[in-house]
Amino acid sequence: MRRATAHGFTLIELLTVIAIIAVIAAIAFPVFGRVRESARQATCMSNMQQLYVGLGLYRDDSSGEFPTMLLGPAESAPGVPAVSGPAVPMNQVRGFLYPQYVKDIETFVCPDNLARDRQSVVTADFAPGPAGTLTGPATFGALGFSGVSSGGFDYDANAGTPVPLYAADSYDSTSIIGAEGHQLVYTRNWTGGSGLQDAPNQMKYRNPQLDKVVVTWCNYHATVAGASVTPVLLASGTAKRFDVKLVQERGWALNN
Repeated sequence: MRRATAHGFTLIELLTVIAIIAVIAAIAFPVFGRVRESARQATCMSNMQQLYVGLGLYRDDSSGEFPTMLLGPAESAPGVPAVSGPAVPMNQVRGFLYPQYVKDIETFVCPDNLARDRQSVVTADFAPGPAGTLTGPATFGALGFSGVSSGGFDYDANAGTPVPLYAADSYDSTSIIGAEGHQLVYTRNWTGGSGLQDAPNQMKYRNPQLDKVVVTWCNYHATVAGASVTPVLLASGTAKRFDVKLVQERGWALNN
């Protein structure tokens, strides 16, 4: 009676299986990465739409005016911008939309933003754009802050001081594509001008054509995840993806 003989894999068979697995992994991992990034973009746009709801509530209470910022400056104490010294955690700020109109502070944080410290402070420059776009640092004067804050901070005396922003706040400022630092992406007034020749699609003007007005955008998907699109929120409430290069070139004038 013949005994059955067990056969193992040959070296060539093992190498073939390993090569097939490597090919499958090379195909699958980028797909999984794109799926995860697509989910993060969806979360980011959901945040934007919640901010839009908060903006609507704010405008209802403010005779149609948009707020100066979405969250507001980083603070060292209530009503005192953190222009020197440490800031309190961002969930302790009583800002323009938070917490009265937007209840969850995480709504202001893009999932691709790597800033985990909720007390970290940055400053920002105006985003690039076509001729007529403001350049240089976003200061209290340039953003329209005036008078004295509830904490006694004199905005007029600090008009040339850069506004301190929370690094985790992803929709007042965002990362800069191809460079270090942050750029302002929410502002009521991105030209600093007025009159018939001024761009009409700005939030400082009454009754603008809302589908032409850019509220904010988020570059972290490009600078951190390498995506080719940037989520953009329009004042009509639409959050959609635009080509990164187009957003970088046009900024708030994207829908001009």
